[in-house]
Amino acid sequence: MRARGRRHVNRKALDQWTSFTEERERLRRRQGENARGEAKIRELIKTLDMRKDEAIERTFKARAPPPAGPAARLAGATAPGR
Repeated sequence: MRARGRRHVNRKALDQWTSFTEERERLRRRQGENARGEAKIRELIKTLDMRKDEAIERTFKARAPPPAGPAARLAGATAPGR
């Protein structure tokens, strides 16, 4: 304990110093846990965004009409059945 050189300090101040030191260590541990949790949340968001984009792309590909030639598109022709 770093209080060895503080024999002149009264007992209450020593108790407060000890309590605050312990609390600071607990808060530092929680800060580390929070930082790790934040990183995992960001990773999850990134993964979910990629899955969402893939699902949207699949939906558009499934709903897209069959490709027509350039002349048909220029003439305004529509896909069969539409």
